[in-house]
Amino acid sequence: MKVKISYAVDLSEVPDVIRQLVTKNDSILSELIELSANLCVGDYGIAAHKKLARLAEKTSLLSESYSDCASILSGFLGAMVPALEPEGAAELREKIDKLKEASEEINNVTTGSD
Repeated sequence: MKVKISYAVDLSEVPDVIRQLVTKNDSILSELIELSANLCVGDYGIAAHKKLARLAEKTSLLSESYSDCASILSGFLGAMVPALEPEGAAELREKIDKLKEASEEINNVTTGSD
């Protein structure tokens, strides 16, 4: 059974945590390469079946680990990029509306419609 474990680290330490998780995957990747190379030679009996099962298990571990890293990085980036303040959002909406109006006016002039 697998469980998710969470813990708190200082925001500045998040890149190091991600780096550690990715580095940990290097040993799994090396094992995958070795298992795969072993399967390319030899017979396909019980030993090959065990190697294939091990490959599937390790591939799943890698996928979970990289997904965790992506999720952690997403949260980190979200925390590092300041959210728009309500006034800033309203100002941005105004600019977008003005650009839309200008675009419609240009479109009307070029197509000849009013």
